[in-house]
Amino acid sequence: MIRTSRRTLLKASAAAAGAAAFGFPSITYAQAEKIKIGHLTPLTGFLGALGAYAQLGIRMAEEEINTAGGVMGRPLDILSEDSVNPATASTKAQRMLDQDGVTVLMGEINSASALTIMQVADRNKKLFMQIGARSDALRGKNCNRFTFHVDIPPP
Repeated sequence: MIRTSRRTLLKASAAAAGAAAFGFPSITYAQAEKIKIGHLTPLTGFLGALGAYAQLGIRMAEEEINTAGGVMGRPLDILSEDSVNPATASTKAQRMLDQDGVTVLMGEINSASALTIMQVADRNKKLFMQIGARSDALRGKNCNRFTFHVDIPPP
């Protein structure tokens, strides 16, 4: 039988209580934090009508998921932006990551804009869920490990 002095037992108990006190708040508070998703889609121009439907769909999904308790207890917070053109799309994607603190980017119907968002995702090592652009160029040499294509390629 191992004999432990009272002093050693008290030191060990104090150390365990201290570790629990420091670690526990970060675990519980982190769970209440929202999951921020940056949604980029054209809301103006010739693809604006499709983008409006995409935005409506993602808002419905956000409401349904949050009503059901979120994702692992964490609510979703969807930030939507009009991607307009490739230059604007990459600028807005970078801003969403830097200033808005989004965890993941998703969306885009325009293949040229999707390509520039893919580059932003790769540079920042953040996931981009590309859900609408269908160009084969996005899945070939330009593809990167931070882009997940949901839509099927044209052929």
